[in-house]
Amino acid sequence: MKILILMGVCGVGFHGLRTWLLRRPLAPVNHEHFGGTIYQVGESVVAYRPAQGAARQSVIAIHGFLEDFRYFTALYQDPSLELILVNNSGYHCPDREQMPQPAPWGNVTNPHGIGTIEHDAFIFNLALQHLVTGSRVRAHGHSRGGAVILEAGRQAPERFREVEVILEAPVLPGGKGHPALELTFSAPGRYLLPINFSLLRHVDTVRFGGFMFTPLTPRKADLVRGLYFSPKTFDIVLKNLKSMQDWIETRDASLFGNIPHGTILIGARDLVLDRAAMLRSAQTAHPTWRVIETYGTSHFVSLDQPSAVPEFMAPASPAT
Repeated sequence: MKILILMGVCGVGFHGLRTWLLRRPLAPVNHEHFGGTIYQVGESVVAYRPAQGAARQSVIAIHGFLEDFRYFTALYQDPSLELILVNNSGYHCPDREQMPQPAPWGNVTNPHGIGTIEHDAFIFNLALQHLVTGSRVRAHGHSRGGAVILEAGRQAPERFREVEVILEAPVLPGGKGHPALELTFSAPGRYLLPINFSLLRHVDTVRFGGFMFTPLTPRKADLVRGLYFSPKTFDIVLKNLKSMQDWIETRDASLFGNIPHGTILIGARDLVLDRAAMLRSAQTAHPTWRVIETYGTSHFVSLDQPSAVPEFMAPASPAT
């Protein structure tokens, strides 16, 4: 009887610890100066850097699960580009020195729950509508960000008629995670996540798990070390996971039809998402989409090989 009582007390204590870890605010750690304006839009931030001179090419991008908008800053550092970077809702702004300012166009009720793909797609469309000024537009999403862009196309297909889309190692309809991520999706994995992630915040991810992210460059190593420091709470991580799982199961290939022009980049070795499932889903896209299988790359294609990202589409020829 004493053993049963002790086990019960330990179980209650463990659950209490898990609940506390799930909800407690996590201090911001990641930082990189962003040379532009950062807007607060509800529980999201949107970073905006104008082009030097008149903007001809605009890039609007959204990062993946546990990342932040720094994922794209080195890839799109050309000052002639107009750059808009959408951060996941419920994530820290990775520029800790700049105070985000309220977006004059952001006072709109988002009908979707914070932490969901649908919520971030709504923010993405607001930024696309109000910030982009270039005559040519590229939308680039990595991993979960790829799903956000497909969902944004579903919510407002009229905004994507002239947009070139890049989906990099994306979460797609009918896809699934690598077995390690699928374990995280499971009920036991979700329950233990606040405990496991708390421990991972005290471990050098590159030193002890770098094999998962090879090939490694200094830039990639820096971003990988920041993965567990992006969310403001572990609760938002669980919402991300549940949303991805629901979205994958309820969406289908019809999403590709909302976006006329797209390219899907697939890594050679993906230990985050299931590569075979990703490829099968990508091959159901509309014939105007390209599927590019890259070589010597991981789940982080553009960090491994920036040259794998296609050149910008040429401007349309004037009508004669």
